[in-house]
Amino acid sequence: MASGSKKNKGFTLIELLMIIAIIGVLASIILVNLGSARLKARDASIMESAETIMKLAQIECVVSGDYGMWGGLDSAFYPVDVGCTAFTAVDCDSCFAHVSNPSSARAACRSILNAAGDGNGEFMIWGIGRGINCHNNPGACQHTYPDLSIEVWLPGKQKYYCIGSNGRVSISVDGVSDPGCFLDPQGQ
Repeated sequence: MASGSKKNKGFTLIELLMIIAIIGVLASIILVNLGSARLKARDASIMESAETIMKLAQIECVVSGDYGMWGGLDSAFYPVDVGCTAFTAVDCDSCFAHVSNPSSARAACRSILNAAGDGNGEFMIWGIGRGINCHNNPGACQHTYPDLSIEVWLPGKQKYYCIGSNGRVSISVDGVSDPGCFLDPQGQ
């Protein structure tokens, strides 16, 4: 038999190295994108839980006429009262002891803290108070809480997310940069 040109079946070493290098570059791009996608998903979960708590508070506000059980837990900070600050699951339990649907609110609060991870969670409810009879007789001052802001820490963005009782949202570095959510959640 005449031996013509011998055909090599297979790849050369250089071709194999090039394929491995291309696969390595593609894998590193995918891994980087997966990391940022996880942070975005955590932030989205935190924002959704904050909105759930706001909806629960709004339901109770329709019944009672204000957000007193949610934002007016401590009148020492009038006109802005810190109704709740939670850093642990125990804080979530105590924050919602007196609301009409404590189990749902506690679950959403825990979800916020769990999504933040590593003890970095932060959750705050701010009741925006209005004083009645405060000028004439400070001892008889009565507070109502027609407005409410909920503020949570977003670990992916490294910023605060704030939702007001009118549904207005903002994202800021210090949590109070947007007065429309924090001090004036109705946007008035």
